[in-house]
Amino acid sequence: MSDDLHDDDIEPDEPGDSNVVKALRRQAREAKAEAKELREQAARAAEAERRLAFAEAGVSLSDPKAKYFVKGYDGEQDASAIKSAWQEFSGVAAPVDTTAGADIAASERMTRAAAGAATDDANENQRYLDELEALKHNGTKDPVVLQREAMKIMAKYGSQVAQY
Repeated sequence: MSDDLHDDDIEPDEPGDSNVVKALRRQAREAKAEAKELREQAARAAEAERRLAFAEAGVSLSDPKAKYFVKGYDGEQDASAIKSAWQEFSGVAAPVDTTAGADIAASERMTRAAAGAATDDANENQRYLDELEALKHNGTKDPVVLQREAMKIMAKYGSQVAQY
């Protein structure tokens, strides 16, 4: 199941649908929303990591010239490579951002935590969606069997769904 799916990719509830099917669709919508939030968190973490690399390289993010450099830089994201590129770009040693010292450690901790959590949660979320999708295509039409199997999957991933 692709992360690029939209809510309209999930069939709308129909009057004849069982409660299990409705619950699965609701769970799929919720999982997609959660996956979207996790992707956004991962993007924010990547941006924070990038800014941290520039700060560690001594590039002042408040310097107007540095802003252009940061925006256009697409090289390696390590401090020594950035510092070298900055010196080549500016023709001078990198200005030191005196406000960055205390923020670097905190930003680095937040980046690692956000990146690790987003990756793990996104992978588990995708496995959950894949198992629910496979259940839909396993050939079983018996709603009792489908409900039982869906409840097993939901319990496996800690989903709290009222039994019908």
